[in-house]
Amino acid sequence: MSSCHVQRGVSHHRADESLSVSNGPRNCGAPEEILLVDDEPSILNSLRILLEGYGFQVTTAATGNEALDRLNSCHFHLVLLDLGLPDCSGLDIIDTIRMSSFAPKIIVVSGQADIDLAVRTIKRGAHDYLRKPYAISDLVKSVNSALRQLFLEIENQQISRRLHSAEHLYRHLVDNSPDLVFTVNPEGNFTFVNRRAETLLGLTPEVLIGQHYSQIVDQRDIEASKYVFNERRVGERASCDVELRLKKRDFPESQYGDSNDIVVVSCSSFGMYTDPNMVGATEYLGAYGVARDITERKRSEEIISYRAYHDVLTGLPNRVLLHDRVDVAVKQAQRTGAFVAVMFVDLDGFKRINDLFGHAKGDAVLQEVSRRLQDCLRKADTLARLGGDEFAAVLPDLHTIRHAEIIANKFLKSLRQAFYVDGVETFVTGSIGIAGYPIDGESYEQLLQNADSAMYQVKVLGKNGAVFFSDR
Repeated sequence: MSSCHVQRGVSHHRADESLSVSNGPRNCGAPEEILLVDDEPSILNSLRILLEGYGFQVTTAATGNEALDRLNSCHFHLVLLDLGLPDCSGLDIIDTIRMSSFAPKIIVVSGQADIDLAVRTIKRGAHDYLRKPYAISDLVKSVNSALRQLFLEIENQQISRRLHSAEHLYRHLVDNSPDLVFTVNPEGNFTFVNRRAETLLGLTPEVLIGQHYSQIVDQRDIEASKYVFNERRVGERASCDVELRLKKRDFPESQYGDSNDIVVVSCSSFGMYTDPNMVGATEYLGAYGVARDITERKRSEEIISYRAYHDVLTGLPNRVLLHDRVDVAVKQAQRTGAFVAVMFVDLDGFKRINDLFGHAKGDAVLQEVSRRLQDCLRKADTLARLGGDEFAAVLPDLHTIRHAEIIANKFLKSLRQAFYVDGVETFVTGSIGIAGYPIDGESYEQLLQNADSAMYQVKVLGKNGAVFFSDR
């Protein structure tokens, strides 16, 4: 049915039987608002005058076919339909109206006192059934009721469309969020997961829903994950920025950083509860959470931290980390009564390699030196590069300081083996000074300084050897 667009007004000028639709929106898109269908001209005329007096636009039809023509050409809000038409059944007209895209309300008027007929019309979709002759007050009441219901239905449809549109937009935003959005029930099983799970973990929402959260949490973070996936607090007390490691699909577990099997996320979650005003008592429904991928940030932080404490060329600890290891070893020795040795190692003849082969080849020799010296140490020992061709080692938990001499001799033996640079056999040796806690000092500064002093004593004596600071 097409629409006729004409503005119309409403006036309420009767005090006795007021016809009003003030409780509903009067957003009418056609000049004809009420269609009167009756084969008695006098009734049509009197009803038209009555309803126009209340400000309504009224169209009349004396036959069923005429009524159908009117319905096909214009939109109506209300049809007053007499069932006793000369050319067709009023019930057929009701069926036609109910199948239209814009279905007006229908009030049936009939001279038949047939209860079954009234029931059939109501079941077919009529709003009301009035039997002739009817009181004007009953007609006014029925028209008011029909129009109010129609406009409420229109308003509800508009609200429903807006809600559907808002829900669609919300779903689109959530599904396309760069963050993982989820809800879990009180048992910890996923009840909602957005599409980010597929790109982040390689798991579709359909696979995850119903699964326990522990299926995606790295075993090292299971305990911490309870604060996220079983969160019962709300507001500022809820869990925020809890870092968890999540497992990607089809990857075995390994230490973070060794492969791409782990995703590090920062999670915030809140408890979900029923509204006590609605159900009478508060009930915990589960948790709602958001997880942001911070894997790259964590890797960047690890790189920065690593470079702050390690030598870039050899990967060995630098002075800063060596300082910390010596402090820890001394504090442990103070409790246990053990000894700690600090060794200062300076390469002999390394400058000649740089001069002959260049710094790039010299760096390769330094890397080989670091590997050889590292192989001489225990797991608890620490080898560090101080810079240039200078190295240092800390040996904790020694039964006697003289045990450091064993490590020093291993160092010297490993360095005496030939180094090959561009196929050319070359040699370097080492001068090693040793200082021990508590004999030669009780701090990092004292021990390293005294080990350095002992190393220079070796240089004076002819290099390629080791000496204790106390033996100078």
